[in-house]
Formats: sequence, C-alpha cells, structure tokens
Amino acid sequence: MLRITDLQNNCEWRRLPFAGIQDPTALAVDNVGNLFFLDNDYANVREVTAQGNVVTIGGVGIHPASDDGLGTAAHFNGPMGIAVDAARKIYIADTGNHAIRVGEVAGPPIITTQPQNVTVVTGSSAQLTVRAASPLPLTYQLKFSSRLTTNIR
Repeated sequence: MLRITDLQNNCEWRRLPFAGIQDPTALAVDNVGNLFFLDNDYANVREVTAQGNVVTIGGVGIHPASDDGLGTAAHFNGPMGIAVDAARKIYIADTGNHAIRVGEVAGPPIITTQPQNVTVVTGSSAQLTVRAASPLPLTYQLKFSSRLTTNIR
C-alpha cells in the first residue's frame, strides 16, 4: 500500500474498494455519514452508505442525457459538482446539460400499521391490513406456511 501523509505526518490515505469507478469528479457527505460522489465518465451519482454499501442512485452507464426520473431512469451529462443539504436533497451541477438538478434520497418505507398473525381454517378467508408510506412505489410479499408467494401491489 502506498502511504501518503500530510506535512504533520498524521493522515494516512488509502484507496477505497469501489468497483466500476471511471472518473470521480465530486464528493459530498450528508448529516448521517453517507458519502455521495459523481462519476463523470459514467454520468451517474453514487452513494456509499455509512455501512460501506455502494449504490448507483441516479444515472446509468455511459449514455449522457437530460432525462428526469426515478433512480437510474434519470440521466446526466457530465456531472461535475454535488452538494447535499440537511434534508438529504442532492444538488448536482449537470454541466453538459447546463443545469442544476435536484433529487431526494428516498428512505425505507414507514410502516404505520403492521399486520397481525391470523390462523384460518381451510376454506375460510382472512383479511390482513398493512399501512405504509413511501415516496417510492410499494410492493408487499405474503408468506403462507413458510412458503413465499408472489409479490402484490
């Protein structure tokens, strides 16, 4: 490992193990320790969570464009600057499109009513209620006798 230090010799630098990075151009950190960065060549926005997970949250591949959309449906063209505010809104200088873009990082859904366990006699029906809120489309999974069934919306 190459050791690079500052003048006081108290800062050790190392390469972070992120795959698929071509041309990182800007970094920002939110108030809970997540790192966001831009990859100019791949025209995307990536998040590194405080747990070390790396996720592409905007843009995809090397096809620059100006499409708005959710996640990788949004496209950028030469993103060069990034900032994150206290509400986790992300501002991007989309240089190739001559625009400032804004996005919000969606958190996990908030479940307000949890379904209760129900035992049903064969041939009977049961009703379960789940209430959840999320800025993203929600899907649910039902489990019968420890077997996972298809997703429902």
